Amino acid sequence: MVMNLILASHSPRRCALLKDMGYDFTVAPSNIDESKIKEKNPEKLVVELAKLKAQYVAKNHSNSIILGADTIVYFNNKIIGKPKTISEAKKC
Repeated sequence: MVMNLILASHSPRRCALLKDMGYDFTVAPSNIDESKIKEKNPEKLVVELAKLKAQYVAKNHSNSIILGADTIVYFNNKIIGKPKTISEAKKC
């Protein structure tokens, strides 16, 4: 039985990595609200986000392999969220 691989992310970098490794996959980004996750430990946070993304996508793809992934920035003992603007990104 052949199972479909689904990337639970719209990250261009993750797509490029999977393509470079020769994987055939589809993209099904999750729509979880990352701001609701209050975990302060960076290792636990990134695992929790990846798990939630995979679980969200798996609800509609029960016969597929779901790959959930996430990246965070941790600098000076602080988790830095995704900037909303270019000027906000430059402040970090």
